[in-house]
Amino acid sequence: MAVGAGAFPAASGRVARIALGVVSGIVLLAAATIDLPRLSDGRFWSDAASYHAMAGSLAFDADLVFGPEDLARVRASYPGGPQGVVLKRTGDAGRTRLVYAKAFAYPAVATPLVRLLGVDRGLLGLNGLLLVLSLWLFHGELRRASGEGTAAAGALALLVGGAAPVYLFWETPEIFNLALATAGLVAWRRGRPLAAAALLGLLAYSKPTNLALALPLLLDPLLAGRAWSARVLEFLRRGAAVALVVAGLFALNRLATGEANYQGGERKTFYDRYPFDPGATFESVGVWMTTDHLGPLVAGRDDDEPTGRVAPPRAAAELRLSFLQNLGYFWVGRFGGVLPYFPGVAAALLLFLLVGPRARDGWLALAALVTSWLGYLLMIPDNWYGGAGTIGNRYFVNLVPLGLLLLPRGRGAWAAAGAAFVSGALLLPVLASPVRHSLFPGEHTVSRAFRVLPAELTMLGDLSVFVDVWRKRRPYNAPGGDPGRRLPGTPPSYFLWFLDDSTFGQESSFDAEGFWLRGGQSGEVVLQALAPPARVRLKVTSGPAGDIVTARIGRVRQRLVLPPLKTQEIVFEAPPAALGYYGTSLYLVRLGSRYGGPTGDDRRNLGSFVVVELDSGRSGARETSRHPAVADLQRSSPVLKPSFAFAMMLVPAVVLAAPADKPGCADHPLFPVRMPDYRITDCRVRDYDSVTFLKMKAPARTEEGRATWLLYQRPPNKGAAALEIVKNYENALARIGAKIADVDPRHFVLGKVVQDGREVWAQAEAGPGGNIRIQIVEKTTMAQHVVADAKALGNDLEARGHAAVDGIYFDTAKAVLKPESAAALQQVAKLLAADPALRLWVVGHTDSVGAVDANTKLSQARAEAVVAALTTTHRIGADRLRGYGLGPLAPVASNAAEEGRAKNRRVELVKQ
Repeated sequence: MAVGAGAFPAASGRVARIALGVVSGIVLLAAATIDLPRLSDGRFWSDAASYHAMAGSLAFDADLVFGPEDLARVRASYPGGPQGVVLKRTGDAGRTRLVYAKAFAYPAVATPLVRLLGVDRGLLGLNGLLLVLSLWLFHGELRRASGEGTAAAGALALLVGGAAPVYLFWETPEIFNLALATAGLVAWRRGRPLAAAALLGLLAYSKPTNLALALPLLLDPLLAGRAWSARVLEFLRRGAAVALVVAGLFALNRLATGEANYQGGERKTFYDRYPFDPGATFESVGVWMTTDHLGPLVAGRDDDEPTGRVAPPRAAAELRLSFLQNLGYFWVGRFGGVLPYFPGVAAALLLFLLVGPRARDGWLALAALVTSWLGYLLMIPDNWYGGAGTIGNRYFVNLVPLGLLLLPRGRGAWAAAGAAFVSGALLLPVLASPVRHSLFPGEHTVSRAFRVLPAELTMLGDLSVFVDVWRKRRPYNAPGGDPGRRLPGTPPSYFLWFLDDSTFGQESSFDAEGFWLRGGQSGEVVLQALAPPARVRLKVTSGPAGDIVTARIGRVRQRLVLPPLKTQEIVFEAPPAALGYYGTSLYLVRLGSRYGGPTGDDRRNLGSFVVVELDSGRSGARETSRHPAVADLQRSSPVLKPSFAFAMMLVPAVVLAAPADKPGCADHPLFPVRMPDYRITDCRVRDYDSVTFLKMKAPARTEEGRATWLLYQRPPNKGAAALEIVKNYENALARIGAKIADVDPRHFVLGKVVQDGREVWAQAEAGPGGNIRIQIVEKTTMAQHVVADAKALGNDLEARGHAAVDGIYFDTAKAVLKPESAAALQQVAKLLAADPALRLWVVGHTDSVGAVDANTKLSQARAEAVVAALTTTHRIGADRLRGYGLGPLAPVASNAAEEGRAKNRRVELVKQ
C-alpha cells in the first residue's frame, strides 16, 4: 500500500515534466520554423520595425546609427521598408546623425543569434528560448511549495493560459522583459539579491515603468526580523544596486546614440518613406512624437507645455473621471483587460485574495502589481495597454511573473482550470493564428463573447479594432471631415466610431448620411459630440424585411416596430455622456436589429438605416468649431500616426484649405478620380524602368516600360479603410475593362488592361495609415540610346582585361534577349571579326534581388544566350567564346537603390 501511494506522486511528476517538455518543444519548433516575412505579407506591426532594424544594425554594423545600409537590409526581407520605425536626431547643428529611439537591451542580447540565423529567426529564436526558460523557472519555483503536477499546472496557467504566447512571434521586447522579470524575482526568492538587482535594473532600463517590479526585492529587508538599522542598510544596498544598473545602461545609451533618454528629443516615426530615400529627409517625412513629459498635460496647469509634437491638454475633471473608469477597465476591459487576456494571473490574484493561504511574498507582489496598475493609469490614461496594434495589454506581459508570487500554495490546478476555461472561450482563435491576429489585432474583439465585456472608451482612439479605418471617427455634418467648415444654421457636427460588426459603417441611403444595421445583430456605436447635445435623435428607416429596433443610451432603452421601408424616430432627451474626452462628449449607443434581408442589387443582410441628429441648445452648451486634430485620438497608434502640428489651434470657426498636391504631381489618366480629400505627396515618372508588383497567388511579377509611382496621403483625422480602398480601385479597373490579375482585399489589387494596343499594368496598394500607393507600367519598347562600340570594347579589353557591353537587354527574370540588343551584339561580333585570335569569356551579372543560387543560374543562362546569338546569328566560332555567370557576386554599384541595381545587371567580356 505504501509503495503504491508513493508511485502516484512519481507518476504525476513524470507526466508534468512530459507536459512541460511538449509545450517547450512546440514553442522552440514554432520559433525556429516560422517564416515571419511570408506569413506577415512583409508587414511589421507594433514596434517590430524598430527592434528588427536595431538588431540588424548591432549584429552587422556594430552600431545604433540608422543609415542607408539599414534601410536596404530591412527591405531585403520587407519590401515596404521598416514601417513604423522610430528614429531620433542627435548631435549639434553642424554634425547630426539618426539613431534608433528604443532601448538597445533586447536587440543587443539577440545579436549572436541574429548573426548566426538572420534577423527574423534570431529574434524569434531568442523569444522562444526565453519563454521556455521562464516556463521552467515558473515550474521550479512553484515546485518548492507544491507537487510536480500542481506546479506544472500553475506554470502553464500563468504563462501559457492567455495572450502571452502570442508575443512569441513579436519582434519586440515583451518576452525578453517577461524573462528578465521572472529571473529577477526567482533570484530574489533564492537569496541572490544582487543578481536580482542586476536583472530588474536591466528590466527597468528596457521599460522604465517596470521599476515597480523591483518593489518585492527592495521592501523585503524592511519586513525582516532584524534590527532596523540592518534593515535600512540592506534596503539601501539593494536600491543602490538597481539604480547603478539603470544609470549605467542609460549612460551606455548616451555613449552609443548621443542622448541618455531614448524616448525624448527630436523623435519621429516613419511610414512609407524614410530618411535616405530619394528626396526624403528627417524633416520632410515622418511623424513627430516625444516622451519628454511624464503623464498627460492638464489644462490650466500645462498650457505652456504643448507643441505640435504632443497631445493637447485635457481638463482635470476629464482626467479624474477617466482614471476612475480605467480602474475597472484595466481588469475586465474588452481590449486590454487582465481577466480576458491573462486569466491565469487573474485567477492567481483572486485565489490569493479570497482563498489563500497568503504568504508575505504574495503581499509584496500585490504591492508591485497595484503600483504598476495605478502608475500606468496615471501616466498614460488614454493608452495604458500599449497602442492600437496590441492584443490585450502588452505592458501587462511584463507583470505576468508577479502571478508566480501571488498563486497560493497548492492552488495551481485551480488557476489552470480557470485559465483554460477563459482562454478556450475567448482566445482560442487568437492562439491558433497568432500572426494573423497580430496583423488584425481587433478582429477577435468583435466576437459575441468579447462584446460582453465593456469597451475602454478612455482609450477610444487607440483601441485595436480601429486599425480598420472605416470604423474610426467617421465625420458627419462636417464638410471634408472638418467641423470648422460647417455652415451656420446647419445641424451640429459629430463623429461615429463603429466598435463591432453590427453595422456596415458610414454610408448614404435615402438621401441621408448614416449607417445600416446588420439584420439580426446587436452592437455598439460610440457617438462623439463636440458639445453636449440637448437631445439625440435617431431617425430609423427599416429595410425591405421590416424590423424591430432597440436603442439605448445610458439607462434609457427604447424600441421601435417598423414595417418595411418605414421611418420612425427615437429621441433621447439630454442623455448623460459616458465620458468627457479632449473637450468632446462620448455617448455609448447600443443598437439592435431583429430582422434583415437584401434589396435590389444590394445582397447584404440589411436591417435598418440609422441617421443620427443632434439638437443643440442645452443651457450652457456651445459647440466649438475647431480643427479635428484637437480631439484626434490617433496620436499613439503604431499603425495610424497623424501629425499634431495644428493640435492647439483652437480658433473658432477656422477653415483650413485642403493641402495641395506636391508640385509637378497629378493623377494618372488611368485613375483620373481619386479617393475623397486625398492628396499626392510624392510621385515619380520614368520613361523606362522596371516595377515589381505585389502578388499573392504567384511569385512577384516584374514589368518594364513607362513607369509611374504615386503616393496619396490620407486626409487628416480620417481616411478610407484598406478594404474600401482596394474595392474602389478594383471597381475602377473593372470599369475600364481590366483583367484582375491578383487581389488581397485588405492590401492591394493588381490589374492588366490593353489600351491603344499597349499592355498596361496597374496596382493600387492600401498602405499603413490609410495612405494609397499607385504603381503603373505602360509596356513600351525602350528607346536605345547607348550601345556598345567595337573600338571602345577593344580599348577596354586591352587596358583592363574586361569590358562592359552596354545595350544588351533580357526579359525580366529570363534569359531571353530582347530585340533592342541587336545593335550591341553587332558591335561585339565586329570586335571579334577584326581580331580572329581573340577569345572571350562572356560573363553575366545580376543584381542582389532574390536568392544567390537563382541569380547565379540566371546569369549563366544569359551569358550562354549571348554566346548562342553570336555563334548562330553572327557566325562567330563556338571555340572562341565561353559563357559564365557570376550572379550578384561582382557588383559595380550599391544594390540599395534601383539605379545601382540597374548598373549591376550587365554583360561583360573578359579576355581568355
